[in-house]
Amino acid sequence: MMLSRCEYRYDVDGILFDDYFYPYPDSAGTPFPDDVTYQKYLDANGTLSRDDWRRDNVNKMVNIVMTFYLCVNN
Repeated sequence: MMLSRCEYRYDVDGILFDDYFYPYPDSAGTPFPDDVTYQKYLDANGTLSRDDWRRDNVNKMVNIVMTFYLCVNN
């Protein structure tokens, strides 16, 4: 994981995620290809709408990075 390499080699004070979002539809309306993954989530009794599920995935990713960062720096 790139983050672990940075964290162990450098004194890191923070991490910036610059515009990390699911993409908005393009001018042709091409959907983002996450149908299979979202269906797996629903099959496992997921209840969030697709947009909320996408936001929650980003929230979880940020939380994982934060937890790693705090573990390494404590």
